[in-house]
Amino acid sequence: MRNIFTIGLLLTVCFHVPAQDKPAKKPFIPDTTVNGKMKLMNAPSIRRYMGDQSGKLIEDENASRIQFANSGANEYLIIYHLPGSNANTFNEFEIGVLAGKKQSFKVTTFAFFASESGIRPGIDTSQLIAVKGKGFTRVVSKGTVIFRYEATGAAGAVFLERYNMPAYKAAYYFRENKLIKFVFGFPDQ
Repeated sequence: MRNIFTIGLLLTVCFHVPAQDKPAKKPFIPDTTVNGKMKLMNAPSIRRYMGDQSGKLIEDENASRIQFANSGANEYLIIYHLPGSNANTFNEFEIGVLAGKKQSFKVTTFAFFASESGIRPGIDTSQLIAVKGKGFTRVVSKGTVIFRYEATGAAGAVFLERYNMPAYKAAYYFRENKLIKFVFGFPDQ
């Protein structure tokens, strides 16, 4: 009887195929900083690395903003001001490729602009998906492929509560499979 039990146990162990678990969907982790220094909704970080922005906002038919260029003048950073907030509080960042030096862009000492997860102009779609996951919606508009991510619902609740904001959105714009610009933060609408 003992031999039968032993043989049965060996057969079970030898021929047991473990259940294939479905790989967990990579959660979208929102970016909130540029170059590890400037932070969304954080006036001291803006003052420390970009200077006091009081009275420097560009206010026209577009959203109130301040525009910077990297030291090589081939990338830009636009920081969007949250209406009604401190002069140095910004709710969205936009990073992109700058085609030629523009006068409205203040040149900084930064060599490049990147989010804390390493997203920067020039990466391809597979690199973005490897970092941000597959939880996006994809839209094609006039030759540009846009990947949109959101922190919403139960998955985004703790993050949004920390910032006391209703929504977080990020959009990544690709042409010929290269990232040309991306916008991330807390939209004011």
